[in-house]
Amino acid sequence: MGGVSGCNAYVFQPNGDDSSYEAMRSTMCAQQKPHCSFEKDRAQAQTGGGQFYRGAGGTTCQCGQVVTTSHALFYLPSSTDSDADVSERAVHEMVHAVQGKSGDATPQWLMEGGAVQAECLLASLLSVNPSTYSVCFLTKGGRGGVIPNFLSYYASNYGNTNGLRKAEDRCCGDFCGTGDSDAVLQAEGTAAGHLYYDVGAVAIAWAINKSGKTSAQFWQSATLGVGFWNAVVPYGGGGYSEA
Repeated sequence: MGGVSGCNAYVFQPNGDDSSYEAMRSTMCAQQKPHCSFEKDRAQAQTGGGQFYRGAGGTTCQCGQVVTTSHALFYLPSSTDSDADVSERAVHEMVHAVQGKSGDATPQWLMEGGAVQAECLLASLLSVNPSTYSVCFLTKGGRGGVIPNFLSYYASNYGNTNGLRKAEDRCCGDFCGTGDSDAVLQAEGTAAGHLYYDVGAVAIAWAINKSGKTSAQFWQSATLGVGFWNAVVPYGGGGYSEA
């Protein structure tokens, strides 16, 4: 998929005292200004952690839109997370930083499924508890197995009816776009994570296999119009070079 520059990773140990985190404050708040999440993240870490996410980094305004200028990845492991768990989540969140360098208006199934697919693609390279691509799809992916969760989703009323059709948007507060709330999915026998992460990962693996392409070609080809990023339609119909 390539790489991305201007990316900081902030690792918060679980259940530490205030002094355990203080050295990160100045760097983190300088990157995130004017809205720094240090206090929030520290409080989460001190109450057990368990969160891994790509959060707010540096931003600026271009062409009337907020544009990311640097990326911030947050790792708040719990005391029960293994080294392998943290390694897998590190790959997942770094993929989001690479995805975000080309725009954030990415369908949720492609964003999250892409990160899970990359986790499995790179699983054999991990220094802690490495696995093959197939074993990762069967037993890992962050939720106990991509394939079992894929099958469970399509066995549910919701999955059988909707497939990926409502996976472009995920609810943010009360705004759901074309998607449904987690409560709706649960009421119809499935979980949101199975749709966005697991079904998304299988859909990407299927597309790569059926097209006869490699993962690198799928995500970032040098040929115009080939590969996801080079096929993105610019916002408002304008070219990116005009921004």
